[in-house]
Amino acid sequence: MLVVNYWACITAATHGAIFVLFSIKFWGLIKAKVVPLLRTWKHEQDQEWFALQEKHLVLVAQKKQLATQFLQQEKQIALLTAKLETWHLVCQAKERDRAHKIADRAQAMNERAALQQYNCAQKRLVTQSGEQVIREVLYDVSDKSDELFAQYMKRAQVTLAVVEKKDTLYESSYAKKAKSA
Repeated sequence: MLVVNYWACITAATHGAIFVLFSIKFWGLIKAKVVPLLRTWKHEQDQEWFALQEKHLVLVAQKKQLATQFLQQEKQIALLTAKLETWHLVCQAKERDRAHKIADRAQAMNERAALQQYNCAQKRLVTQSGEQVIREVLYDVSDKSDELFAQYMKRAQVTLAVVEKKDTLYESSYAKKAKSA
């Protein structure tokens, strides 16, 4: 026959009861201390997550805003570059025009200077020629004074004869008019 050892069953039941009581106490302790601690930790983590999400949204918005500003600045830079190039072309055109005007003025001045030099040379030539002619005339007058005087007298007689004829014709027509009046 088998003898049942009740002490082993009682020990096992006591251990089982102690385990159950310990488990209940442990469960109560966990509920009282650990669960609130975990809830606060979870709440803090959620708040951090929401804060990070808000920061992320703000950063995304700022990134979009910066991208828009960057595009606007690129457009402005392109516009300013185009204006600068246009201004540079206008300045180059003005500089070319100014250079052409200066070259035209220089050409005109050179032409005037050449004309003045030509005129001065002509005046010198005329003056020298005149002086030469006067010298020759003086020489001829002093050398051939008798011949020239004779020629002068002949011309004077011819001129005086013409003048006398005109005076005679005028006098006769005047006399007729006076008698008829």
